[in-house]
Amino acid sequence: YNKKVRQLGSQTSDLAETIRYRLLAEKAIALFPDKNPKDYVAARMAAAGAAAAAGKKRKRSTTVNEEEEEGASAEETAPPLRRRRTRSTNEAPAKTPPTADADADELRRQLAGQRNVVLALREALGRSGRDAEAYRREAEAQRQEIEAHRREVEAHRVEVEAQRCQTERLRREVARLQAEDGQCARSRPYYW
Repeated sequence: YNKKVRQLGSQTSDLAETIRYRLLAEKAIALFPDKNPKDYVAARMAAAGAAAAAGKKRKRSTTVNEEEEEGASAEETAPPLRRRRTRSTNEAPAKTPPTADADADELRRQLAGQRNVVLALREALGRSGRDAEAYRREAEAQRQEIEAHRREVEAHRVEVEAQRCQTERLRREVARLQAEDGQCARSRPYYW
Protein backbone atom coordinates (compact mmCIF):
# COMPACT_ATOMS: atom_id res chain seq x y z
CA TYR A 1 0.00 0.00 0.00
CA ASN A 2 2.78 2.42 0.86
CA LYS A 3 4.51 1.69 -2.41
CA LYS A 4 1.34 2.49 -4.33
CA VAL A 5 0.89 5.76 -2.49
CA ARG A 6 4.48 6.73 -3.21
CA GLN A 7 4.07 5.77 -6.82
CA LEU A 8 0.90 7.83 -7.18
CA GLY A 9 2.54 10.78 -5.48
CA SER A 10 5.55 10.44 -7.74
CA GLN A 11 3.31 10.30 -10.81
CA THR A 12 1.41 13.38 -9.65
CA SER A 13 4.59 15.36 -9.05
CA ASP A 14 5.96 14.16 -12.39
CA LEU A 15 2.77 15.33 -14.09
CA ALA A 16 2.97 18.70 -12.36
CA GLU A 17 6.61 19.03 -13.35
CA THR A 18 5.80 18.05 -16.95
CA ILE A 19 3.06 20.68 -17.08
CA ARG A 20 5.44 23.25 -15.59
CA TYR A 21 8.08 22.38 -18.19
CA ARG A 22 5.54 22.61 -21.01
CA LEU A 23 4.24 26.00 -19.85
CA LEU A 24 7.79 27.33 -19.58
CA ALA A 25 8.59 25.95 -23.04
CA GLU A 26 5.52 27.67 -24.54
CA LYS A 27 6.51 30.92 -22.84
CA ALA A 28 10.06 30.54 -24.17
CA ILE A 29 8.77 29.97 -27.70
CA ALA A 30 6.49 33.00 -27.43
CA LEU A 31 9.24 35.25 -26.08
CA PHE A 32 12.23 33.94 -28.02
CA PRO A 33 11.05 32.17 -31.21
CA ASP A 34 14.58 31.95 -32.63
CA LYS A 35 16.18 30.40 -29.52
CA ASN A 36 16.11 26.86 -28.13
CA PRO A 37 13.31 26.70 -25.50
CA LYS A 38 15.18 24.00 -23.54
CA ASP A 39 17.81 26.55 -22.52
CA TYR A 40 15.15 28.91 -21.16
CA VAL A 41 13.33 26.09 -19.33
CA ALA A 42 16.56 24.83 -17.76
CA ALA A 43 17.50 28.33 -16.58
CA ARG A 44 14.06 28.99 -15.09
CA MET A 45 13.91 25.61 -13.32
CA ALA A 46 17.41 26.15 -11.89
CA ALA A 47 16.35 29.60 -10.64
CA ALA A 48 13.20 28.12 -9.08
CA GLY A 49 15.27 25.41 -7.39
CA ALA A 50 17.69 27.99 -5.97
CA ALA A 51 14.80 30.12 -4.69
CA ALA A 52 13.17 27.11 -3.04
CA ALA A 53 16.45 26.13 -1.38
CA ALA A 54 16.92 29.68 -0.09
CA GLY A 55 13.38 29.64 1.29
CA LYS A 56 14.03 26.38 3.15
CA LYS A 57 17.23 27.76 4.67
CA ARG A 58 15.44 30.92 5.78
CA LYS A 59 12.60 28.91 7.29
CA ARG A 60 15.06 26.64 9.13
CA SER A 61 17.00 29.60 10.56
CA THR A 62 13.84 31.35 11.78
CA THR A 63 12.65 28.14 13.46
CA VAL A 64 15.96 27.79 15.33
CA ASN A 65 15.81 31.45 16.45
CA GLU A 66 12.25 31.02 17.76
CA GLU A 67 13.24 27.93 19.74
CA GLU A 68 16.15 29.82 21.32
CA GLU A 69 13.86 32.72 22.24
CA GLU A 70 11.33 30.36 23.80
CA GLY A 71 14.09 28.75 25.85
CA ALA A 72 15.26 32.16 27.05
CA SER A 73 11.74 33.24 27.96
CA ALA A 74 11.18 30.08 30.02
CA GLU A 75 14.25 30.93 32.08
CA GLU A 76 12.98 34.41 32.89
CA THR A 77 10.83 35.04 35.98
CA ALA A 78 7.72 36.22 34.10
CA PRO A 79 5.05 33.65 33.41
CA PRO A 80 5.59 32.08 29.98
CA LEU A 81 2.02 32.59 28.72
CA ARG A 82 2.02 36.27 29.56
CA ARG A 83 5.46 36.70 28.09
CA ARG A 84 4.40 35.05 24.85
CA ARG A 85 1.33 37.28 24.54
CA THR A 86 3.30 40.46 24.97
CA ARG A 87 5.90 39.25 22.54
CA SER A 88 3.28 38.37 19.92
CA THR A 89 1.56 41.75 20.24
CA ASN A 90 4.85 43.65 19.94
CA GLU A 91 6.01 41.75 16.87
CA ALA A 92 4.87 42.73 13.43
CA PRO A 93 2.47 40.27 11.88
CA ALA A 94 4.29 37.73 9.78
CA LYS A 95 3.75 38.06 6.07
CA THR A 96 1.96 35.15 4.56
CA PRO A 97 3.98 33.49 1.85
CA PRO A 98 2.55 34.02 -1.62
CA THR A 99 0.37 31.18 -2.70
CA ALA A 100 0.79 29.21 -5.86
CA ASP A 101 -2.30 30.94 -7.30
CA ALA A 102 -0.79 34.36 -6.69
CA ASP A 103 2.46 33.20 -8.30
CA ALA A 104 0.56 31.81 -11.26
CA ASP A 105 -1.44 35.05 -11.59
CA GLU A 106 1.76 37.10 -11.46
CA LEU A 107 3.36 34.87 -14.09
CA ARG A 108 0.26 35.20 -16.27
CA ARG A 109 0.39 39.00 -15.97
CA GLN A 110 4.08 39.02 -16.84
CA LEU A 111 3.48 36.67 -19.74
CA ALA A 112 0.61 38.83 -20.99
CA GLY A 113 2.84 41.92 -20.79
CA GLN A 114 5.62 40.13 -22.63
CA ARG A 115 3.15 38.93 -25.26
CA ASN A 116 2.00 42.52 -25.74
CA VAL A 117 5.61 43.57 -26.22
CA VAL A 118 6.16 40.75 -28.72
CA LEU A 119 2.98 41.72 -30.60
CA ALA A 120 4.05 45.36 -30.68
CA LEU A 121 7.46 44.35 -32.02
CA ARG A 122 5.88 42.11 -34.65
CA GLU A 123 3.55 44.94 -35.66
CA ALA A 124 6.52 47.33 -35.92
CA LEU A 125 8.41 44.77 -38.01
CA GLY A 126 5.36 44.31 -40.23
CA ARG A 127 5.06 48.07 -40.60
CA SER A 128 8.73 48.38 -41.51
CA GLY A 129 8.30 45.47 -43.93
CA ARG A 130 5.37 47.22 -45.58
CA ASP A 131 7.39 50.45 -45.75
CA ALA A 132 10.30 48.55 -47.29
CA GLU A 133 7.93 47.00 -49.83
CA ALA A 134 6.54 50.44 -50.71
CA TYR A 135 10.09 51.80 -51.10
CA ARG A 136 10.96 48.80 -53.27
CA ARG A 137 7.91 49.43 -55.50
CA GLU A 138 8.77 53.12 -55.74
CA ALA A 139 12.38 52.29 -56.64
CA GLU A 140 11.15 49.83 -59.27
CA ALA A 141 8.85 52.49 -60.76
CA GLN A 142 11.73 54.99 -60.81
CA ARG A 143 13.97 52.38 -62.42
CA GLN A 144 11.38 51.77 -65.13
CA GLU A 145 11.00 55.51 -65.63
CA ILE A 146 14.78 55.89 -65.94
CA GLU A 147 14.81 52.99 -68.41
CA ALA A 148 12.08 54.71 -70.47
CA HIS A 149 14.11 57.96 -70.46
CA ARG A 150 17.19 56.02 -71.50
CA ARG A 151 15.26 54.48 -74.42
CA GLU A 152 14.01 57.94 -75.41
CA VAL A 153 17.56 59.31 -75.30
CA GLU A 154 18.77 56.35 -77.37
CA ALA A 155 15.98 56.90 -79.92
CA HIS A 156 16.82 60.61 -80.04
CA ARG A 157 20.50 59.78 -80.52
CA VAL A 158 19.63 57.42 -83.40
CA GLU A 159 17.43 60.12 -84.92
CA VAL A 160 20.19 62.74 -84.60
CA GLU A 161 22.66 60.29 -86.15
CA ALA A 162 20.25 59.66 -89.04
CA GLN A 163 19.83 63.42 -89.55
CA ARG A 164 23.59 63.88 -89.43
CA CYS A 165 24.04 61.16 -92.06
CA GLN A 166 21.32 62.75 -94.21
CA THR A 167 22.91 66.19 -93.79
CA GLU A 168 26.28 64.74 -94.76
CA ARG A 169 24.75 63.07 -97.79
CA LEU A 170 22.98 66.30 -98.81
CA ARG A 171 26.21 68.26 -98.31
CA ARG A 172 28.06 65.84 -100.59
CA GLU A 173 25.22 66.08 -103.12
CA VAL A 174 25.37 69.90 -103.00
CA ALA A 175 29.14 69.79 -103.38
CA ARG A 176 28.81 67.43 -106.36
CA LEU A 177 26.14 69.62 -107.96
CA GLN A 178 28.23 72.72 -107.39
CA ALA A 179 31.20 70.98 -108.96
CA GLU A 180 29.14 69.98 -112.00
CA ASP A 181 27.49 73.41 -112.18
CA GLY A 182 30.80 75.16 -111.77
CA GLN A 183 32.10 73.73 -115.04
CA CYS A 184 29.41 75.35 -117.15
CA ALA A 185 28.18 78.12 -114.92
CA ARG A 186 28.87 81.77 -115.54
CA SER A 187 30.82 83.68 -113.01
CA ARG A 188 28.22 86.49 -113.12
CA PRO A 189 24.52 85.96 -112.80
CA TYR A 190 22.23 86.67 -115.67
CA TYR A 191 20.47 90.03 -115.58
CA TRP A 192 17.28 90.28 -117.53
